[in-house]
Amino acid sequence: MLARVREKLLSSMIAKQLSSYRYTQGQHNEQNPKIREYFYYIDHNGMLFLDDARMKNFTSCFKEVEFLQFFFKNIRATESSELKSEFPFVSYCGRERNYINVNASPFVFNSLNANVLEYNYTKKKLQFNPASLYVGSDGRLYHEFSHRDVNFALVKSSVADHLALQFVYKRGKPVAFKYEGKEIKLNYGVRRSVEEALLRSVEQHV
Repeated sequence: MLARVREKLLSSMIAKQLSSYRYTQGQHNEQNPKIREYFYYIDHNGMLFLDDARMKNFTSCFKEVEFLQFFFKNIRATESSELKSEFPFVSYCGRERNYINVNASPFVFNSLNANVLEYNYTKKKLQFNPASLYVGSDGRLYHEFSHRDVNFALVKSSVADHLALQFVYKRGKPVAFKYEGKEIKLNYGVRRSVEEALLRSVEQHV
């Protein structure tokens, strides 16, 4: 399934590699030639692209829900020391390794309806928990998320802008969230994980 969707998109795009790690889409792993490697990018809106796609917008992202569900279900941290600085996550599909370039987290909440969050256009849901919100040092909003090696997700800007109106500030810092007539104290549970990920992202691009 992954191969069918990916090859269709590859054939319709002009590719331009942007990362410093030199690769060829579909290359064979040096240690295990039976394994083929592909490279992806997830943007701040939660859309999935081939990493070397010249244009990254709605027309060039992956949209097939079944594909997206399978891809994101199989995400884990990259073990390869050569790749993990630029591609910190990987999605397994049989003998394929689909390495992923992200800013902080591969998971992005792209919508919020009736107190339910949806992530990465997969139609997969998570209950909104205002106490777990955290504004990172990059100014972006994050929310707890539990998936293997990941415990937080980015909140898409349009959703974050809506939520920002409900924050309660103290000395310029959000400390609580107005929710269903109450002020919910923020627990900063994902703070350390978010800031460590942001630091790695900065170091990657130095």
